Amino acid sequence: MKQVILIAMAAVMGSVVAAIAAQQTDGVVRSVNVQDGTLELQSGENFTFRNGTVLYGLAPGDRVGVAHEGTIGLGAYNPHPATQDDIDIE
Repeated sequence: MKQVILIAMAAVMGSVVAAIAAQQTDGVVRSVNVQDGTLELQSGENFTFRNGTVLYGLAPGDRVGVAHEGTIGLGAYNPHPATQDDIDIE
């Protein structure tokens, strides 16, 4: 289990590093296929990811940010992350 978590963390870190130099697009997911590493936005833009695991958890209707070079997807992220005010701490 620890090995799976470490592999997933390494994949995310690699995506983040690659995303720094990439173009970014925000949109709403039309379709997603983790196995094929493909993502289609409602705008009609399509992206293919070498590492489809970055698409885990995405579903049609979700808002997503995509770091990409042309149609090659490098990373997917939440375009509107929570702010400190959004967090309930009790």
